[in-house]
Amino acid sequence: MQDKHSSVSELQIQDSTLIKYVGDSNIVTLPDGIVRIGDLAFFRKDHIKQLYIPDSVNEIGKLALYQMTGISQLNLPKGLKIIGEDACAMLNVKKLVIPKGVSVIPKGAFSYNHFLKELTLNDGLEEIGYGAFRACNSLVEVCIPKSVRKISSYAFAGCSSLNSVTLPNGTTEICSSAFADCNNLRQIIIPDSVKAIGYGAFPDSNKLTIICSNPKSIPDTWNLGKNIKLKKI
Repeated sequence: MQDKHSSVSELQIQDSTLIKYVGDSNIVTLPDGIVRIGDLAFFRKDHIKQLYIPDSVNEIGKLALYQMTGISQLNLPKGLKIIGEDACAMLNVKKLVIPKGVSVIPKGAFSYNHFLKELTLNDGLEEIGYGAFRACNSLVEVCIPKSVRKISSYAFAGCSSLNSVTLPNGTTEICSSAFADCNNLRQIIIPDSVKAIGYGAFPDSNKLTIICSNPKSIPDTWNLGKNIKLKKI
């Protein structure tokens, strides 16, 4: 298919919100001044291979970019603050940088990005939602910023290549199945700030070692599998 650049006539815009993309171009550029990409705006537009989003955009709605499987690169706008549920699920991006204004990554926002290898999470992020990065099975390493308090259920479940997770002193809750089926994990340091670990948060495997300050007296609220090894920092 020969490259075709979008025109303004292909964009349904109302009050600085992109309501829907209705064209057949495979290179789409949104104009400066757009502040919101509405729910379902690019839903399953898999013919698009490049999407340029201006930094004026501060919100990407629910399912807005869902299953745009032609997209292999996505630069999230610097002004972004709000991401909708499943907004960027099922793309083919290899690298993601979450902008500094985002405080919550919601349910399924970047799930099933099977080719995602590099992920940079922002300082200021407070919560990683349910299944936010589920089944990103090319992801190898995750460094959680010190601002994150909660890692929700299934946040990184099924990230089968994941072998390194860095948790900061500041995270307080790791919910059930947060890292379920991450069977390449071998070692995780749990900081003292963590007050609760949900059932099945980590794979129950004798190949995994949890390192903490007092392995002989872990909190009752840490629900760790019986096969996981414990080691003192």
